[in-house]
Amino acid sequence: MNEFDVVVIGGGPGGYAAGIRASQLGLTVALVEREALGGTCLNWGCIPTKSLLHSAELYTQMRSAEDFGIQAKSVGFDLSKIVQTSRGSAEPGDRATDEEK
Repeated sequence: MNEFDVVVIGGGPGGYAAGIRASQLGLTVALVEREALGGTCLNWGCIPTKSLLHSAELYTQMRSAEDFGIQAKSVGFDLSKIVQTSRGSAEPGDRATDEEK
């Protein structure tokens, strides 16, 4: 059985920060997370919500593009794709880098 100096329960922003700091102080650390590292904010709350808001902002800007001399005919949106993108926004490797585009 492994022994640790510190056991951190929860891998959200506070939990992983506590684990990192304990490790920096020379302690052995076990971090226990029942779902996904990063917690609610990273995986279901803050970050995915920002992606949804960005999609809404972009759609709004495209609808008024002609005010700026840009022709954007038939602007629409695909809600299922927007949601899918927001769910992947927190997962590393799911988004293309500028070099891959």
